[in-house]
Amino acid sequence: MVHSEPRAPRLWVDRPWIDLLIGCGGWSAPLLIISYLLLDNDARRWASVFYGLALVCNYPHYMATVHRAYARGDDRTQYRLFTYYATGLLLIVALAVHVRPVLLPWLFTIYVMWSPWHYTGQNFGLAMMFLRRAGANVSTRERQRLRIAFVASYVMLLAAFNGGASQDPLVLSLGLPSGIALALEIAAGAVFLVSGVLALYPIAARMERRADLLPAVTL
Repeated sequence: MVHSEPRAPRLWVDRPWIDLLIGCGGWSAPLLIISYLLLDNDARRWASVFYGLALVCNYPHYMATVHRAYARGDDRTQYRLFTYYATGLLLIVALAVHVRPVLLPWLFTIYVMWSPWHYTGQNFGLAMMFLRRAGANVSTRERQRLRIAFVASYVMLLAAFNGGASQDPLVLSLGLPSGIALALEIAAGAVFLVSGVLALYPIAARMERRADLLPAVTL
């Protein structure tokens, strides 16, 4: 009997360009550049464009998550902390905000500040998934460094959110002086770069095909 070696997992989930642009967020940089350059000139139109992208990309993602959690009874029971208790708590909070609208800015601010943390965790998980699919041997220390890099990216955004007075009545800000906020962003950016390089460089040195590191680098 001839025994064949197990096949290595395929690197790409769908196709390279779809995975890099959408799955790994490669289109985020050009979209952010567009928003910085053009939003001030025609904020209403570009807000509609980005909301249209959210309808196409974000909401199907949210619905898929809800379906994954609630469709099967076993899953609802397994994740009951979220499907039962957290859902019940959110309903109570929603009712409280309708009764006391003054709570709305606090609720919206919590969502705005937590949402990037959620994305940070997702991006870290996707980076580790692509590294495993590429056959990379990631040590515990390298994984920790990569995690630190992603946390530092969140700290950068958090500092930017809380620099100066808020321009949105629904978003509260700590009102950090601009100099302190900028210093925090620069420090977190340095940690992001150094920790990311220290994590990915030794991994790349051990890989036969360094091009397979592209999804993790993009993330």
